Amino acid sequence: MLTCSRPTAAGLFTIGTLALGSAMHAGAATFIAGADPTTTFANLLLDDVTPNSGQDTATGTIFGPQRDLDFTTGLGPQTISITGIGFNPRGGTATTEETVTVTVTYMGADATFNTADDLLIGTETATLQYLGSVDQYTAVFDNPIVGDFDGVEDRFRFLIQSTGNLRFKQWNVAQAPSGEFGLKLSVGGTVVPEPSSLALLGLGAVAMLRRRRS
Repeated sequence: MLTCSRPTAAGLFTIGTLALGSAMHAGAATFIAGADPTTTFANLLLDDVTPNSGQDTATGTIFGPQRDLDFTTGLGPQTISITGIGFNPRGGTATTEETVTVTVTYMGADATFNTADDLLIGTETATLQYLGSVDQYTAVFDNPIVGDFDGVEDRFRFLIQSTGNLRFKQWNVAQAPSGEFGLKLSVGGTVVPEPSSLALLGLGAVAMLRRRRS
C-alpha cells in the first residue's frame, strides 16, 4: 500500500491510500513527432489518435482522461502491460522541451476514480519537444508500466502531467472511437489473464467437454 496525494477532478490534491499494482519505474522515453500509434505498437488497448482533426482543449499542465481499454473483462485476475502512449498536442503547446509524466490507475470494480478500490498501476516519464508543423506524438516507454488487477472492469485513468503548459486535441462525442469525450489518447500494450486464471479457464473447458461427451 502507498499513501500519496491524488488529484481530484477539479485538479486539487487529496491525501489517500492506493494499493500498488507494481513497483514505480524511473525510466524515461522521448515522444516521437509524427509517429503513428497504429504502426508503432504491436498491440493497442486504445486507439483515438489521428492527425489533423479534433477540437481544442484549454492549455494546462495536468490532464486526467478516464478511458475504457480494449480487452475482455470477467476472466479473473489479469496483468496489464502498457508499453507507451500517443496523443495530439495542438497550437499553444510550449516549444521548449517538457517532461511529461504518465500515471496509470485502475479505477476498480466500481469504475469510479478516487474511491477505496483504486489501484495504482505505475508511472513513466517521457520528454516532449513540440514542433508546430507536426501534431501527432507517440512515446514507447523504456520500461512498460506493468501491474496486476482483478479484471472486473476495463476503466483506467491516465494522469498526464507536464513541466510546462500543454494544449491537447479532443474528440467530441460523435467522433470519439472509444465513445469518450476528452483527449485523443492512444495506449499501446496488452492485458493477459494471470496463470491461475488461465488454469481455471482450462479446467472449465475440460469440464464442458466431459459434459458434452456424457
